[in-house]
Order: sequence, then structure tokens, then C-alpha cells
Amino acid sequence: MTNDRGLPQISRAPTGYDANLKWTAAPGAAAYRIFWREAWGVDWQHELLVGNVTNLVLPNMQIDDYIFGVAAVDAAGHESFVTAYVTPPRTGTEVKTLPPKQ
Repeated sequence: MTNDRGLPQISRAPTGYDANLKWTAAPGAAAYRIFWREAWGVDWQHELLVGNVTNLVLPNMQIDDYIFGVAAVDAAGHESFVTAYVTPPRTGTEVKTLPPKQ
């Protein structure tokens, strides 16, 4: 399950304090690996191999404090690249800058 930009979905359901991750099934996937790190971290700090599911709730994990990702794993153990739950910059968005101080 992806949003209108083709990215995996994340919400705070069901309690408002959980990380509810949803993604679209990948052809040939036998399982998925979930990754997460603190929002200010640069490398994945944790991972969890889950079965052949397309939804996972991580209780009491504030989505504002962590970056999450998901990778597909096939029956032979080959793993895809991680798709992160982040919103990429919009293309064509004009960035306004302030004039230099005089």
C-alpha cells in the first residue's frame, strides 16, 4: 500500500503513539526487513525481519523521533534496497532565498 507518490505509508494508528507501517507487496518477496534509526542518526540502528506481511505496528514508537525503512527479502535471502519512509523534495518547487545582508 503506497501513497499517491508511490511511497510506503506511515501513521500513528491505532493509539496515536505507535508506528504503523504499510507497504505494497513486492513480487517474489518471502519476507520483509524493517529498519529504523533515530531521526538525527545517519545509519540504520535497528532491524527486524518480519514474515510475508504488508503491515506492521511498532508499539510506542513515535514516528517523529525515528526514520523507518522496509526491504523485501526473497526465499533465497536476497534483500532489496531499503525504501525509507521519508518524503522526498517536490520537483519544481521554487526555493526562495533572502537577499544578502547589506
